[in-house]
Amino acid sequence: MKCPKCGSDNADGNLFCNKCGTKLAGKNEFSAFKVMSNYTYEIKDFKSSILGEAALATFTLNYKATMRNQQFDVTSRVTAVLTKKDSGWKVIHEHLSRFPTENSPAQQQYGRRRFPF
Repeated sequence: MKCPKCGSDNADGNLFCNKCGTKLAGKNEFSAFKVMSNYTYEIKDFKSSILGEAALATFTLNYKATMRNQQFDVTSRVTAVLTKKDSGWKVIHEHLSRFPTENSPAQQQYGRRRFPF
């Protein structure tokens, strides 16, 4: 499958482009589990704030796995918004922002700066 953003070739089971990280159309997370092995993850810098019936959680997530004989190691910043539901909490929104890698187009264009501005 070709990436719609950078045009690089990706294996059919990929959820995200190997080169630029763009989500590939027509794929969902469940299909990835069929071809994934050796999955591990680590959560760092977890912070949360409760604001009445809502909560905000932020953390850094590093996840590693093998998918169709390809290894990946991804670090993302995660933000989740939760709402109080009965005796627990329900995630109502989450956002993951991948940190650029040395080979990503953003990293090549902007060097080690995090943001292009």
